[in-house]
Amino acid sequence: MSKTISGILSILAVLPCSSTWAENADVRYKIPLRTGAITPVPIERSTIRLPSSILPTTTFQNSVTAQASDAIAPNPGTPAPAPSTASDPAAATNRYIIQFHSIPSSDQIAKLKSQGTVLNEYVGGNSYYATTTGKAAAISAQDEQVRAIVEVTPKDKIQPEVLSEIQSSSAVQRPFSVRLFRDSTVETLAAQVKALNGSVIETSKASSSAVILIEPRRIEDLARSNSVKTIEAAPPAKQRYNDLVRRAIGAELLQKAPYGLTGAGVKVGIWDGGLVAQSHEDFKNRLTIGSTGASVDRHATHVAGTLGGDGAHSKSAVEEQQVSDTLTLNGQSASISSTAETATGASQPTAAGADKQWQGVAPGVSIVSYYWDNPTNAHEAAIKSEGIMLSQNSWGYTVDQQLGNCSLYGTYTLEAEGFDQIVTGFYGRRIPIIFAVGNERNDGDCGMSAAPPYRNYANVAPPVTAKNVISVGAINSDDNDMTEFSSWGPTTDGRLKPDIVAPGCRKTGQVTSTVPSNSYAGMCGTSMAAPAVSGGVALLIEQRQKMAKPVLLPSSIKALLIHGASDIAPAGPDYRTGYGAVNLQNSVDLIRGDKVTEGEIGTNGQTKTASLQIAPGAKELKVTLAWDDDPASTNATTSLVNDLDLRLVSPTGALHLPWQLDPKAPDTAATQGADHINVVEQATVQNPEAGIWKIQVVGFAIPKPAQQFSLIVTTR
Repeated sequence: MSKTISGILSILAVLPCSSTWAENADVRYKIPLRTGAITPVPIERSTIRLPSSILPTTTFQNSVTAQASDAIAPNPGTPAPAPSTASDPAAATNRYIIQFHSIPSSDQIAKLKSQGTVLNEYVGGNSYYATTTGKAAAISAQDEQVRAIVEVTPKDKIQPEVLSEIQSSSAVQRPFSVRLFRDSTVETLAAQVKALNGSVIETSKASSSAVILIEPRRIEDLARSNSVKTIEAAPPAKQRYNDLVRRAIGAELLQKAPYGLTGAGVKVGIWDGGLVAQSHEDFKNRLTIGSTGASVDRHATHVAGTLGGDGAHSKSAVEEQQVSDTLTLNGQSASISSTAETATGASQPTAAGADKQWQGVAPGVSIVSYYWDNPTNAHEAAIKSEGIMLSQNSWGYTVDQQLGNCSLYGTYTLEAEGFDQIVTGFYGRRIPIIFAVGNERNDGDCGMSAAPPYRNYANVAPPVTAKNVISVGAINSDDNDMTEFSSWGPTTDGRLKPDIVAPGCRKTGQVTSTVPSNSYAGMCGTSMAAPAVSGGVALLIEQRQKMAKPVLLPSSIKALLIHGASDIAPAGPDYRTGYGAVNLQNSVDLIRGDKVTEGEIGTNGQTKTASLQIAPGAKELKVTLAWDDDPASTNATTSLVNDLDLRLVSPTGALHLPWQLDPKAPDTAATQGADHINVVEQATVQNPEAGIWKIQVVGFAIPKPAQQFSLIVTTR
């Protein structure tokens, strides 16, 4: 079985500690909603009065203050009928935000539930969405741990980008995304939308959401429904993100003795803008089509070849020097593929390759190809029926100034939430999900500089903004330099993107891989880097299987890639290259050396401490902590839910904290300090003093217990 932290290191203490959010009380108790921050007035318990009814409109004298819930301007023209709630299972209740003085214990949560108040998603500021009746809320308000109770109003549900649209008198229906409370159903929403002359066009089980068509002036009426949690702009159209790769990331060595890894026995799902060409000889009988109604796609086939083509056709095929339609929008393809195009832009054949020259990273892996339509829903059958073990995605949403959606960069969206759900086991089994970070940095759009060296930050488009996915940027395979196109973080809430980088182009050309018609072609982009990492993940999974060990948590896979990565100057992580360039041999050796520890923080404030003896002369102590966090509420301004802290204590008591970046100054080098933003923390100590060190994992704030974590500790 997978070892807990006590399996290889001694547990020294399980210490309670109070959750401290900030020294300033106003900051500590601010509820950071994207629809507007709320700083509620504390309850005056001496004046609480039980309401005479339990109607959803019930409020409490001197106990409920919803300062951000101002009245919304009425719709122009004739008011629309309010949605029917006759069939809504939440109709007899109302939605509140309940704020506590500190994160409540499991006993406190159980007590509230026995009183009729159920806590739902955590939204920050010691606050939770809650489902309750007016009477139950009044009873809960008498609890000394409850600081404030705020009723959720329609305006609290409507995202800022939608507010301007509801003033419109237009009768033209528009698409919007609706996030439901998890105790509500899509069927209920469909009935309510129909009552407003709208329709549901797509649903997502993982994010409990739907895309609807409705007149903008009807949005406020829909927001009155107890089923609806948030209403935001519908996602834009998706776009694709587009020799030496195997060698650059260490896969070439892993395919030889003593490793002998090919990805055999591992099944991966690939989501793309079309299907992988089954006719290509490099896939033989290892490729299954998981979607119907989609056509074969050049980009998807190229991605699959990088991940798992066996290169069987390399010696007899000719390589096409790539055409100009292989990468993303906004001029990206022309700027990247110019080195491989002729003056006319036509494809030019060259000599056939050498034996296995264009082999992928995991040539023995099994592949299931999916079209990118409704991908979070498609993962259910892929996991439960097809048995995929990881998910590869080289696509993202189109963000463009002409579309007016530049604010989407860095945003934690409904689909990001859905992918976080999947990683944490929503469909019965946890799997790692790999995403390309995007190619937006040099397109000169959304206020970015169009001049080299393109030092543009914060241009990562959803859904790679999810917390638990592995986000991959692109470097050149022949010199490890950063490419001109690879998107850089941070996200809107300051999180690190990308996590790591891998080869996605060449200084002197492109990445060659499979394309339809049993041929090969060159492309560049983070689309090429992500499948190289996905192939690497397949090798990590295979190595674990060879050792007859239990399946690792997705957070352990991420920690292995990050801990094994080769740092790219300056020291520590950065918003350009993440934790550095993937080095698969290092990561596989960590598995072979049994360096992965999986543990759990069960309660808020718990600390798990492990001891480690360091001998004299050690050059470096390196510790990586990662966890798959509970999905965040898309209405929260901070996506982190369970906040773990990593602390290293030297034999003489010196405290060493993890790397920390400043999202307000993204070009500055990492320093060391407490991190309350990311789901990965890494601490390194150069020339650590000899003696017994303490490695501490602290449950700084655990509103959704229990939280599993992955820990890797090495010295050299």
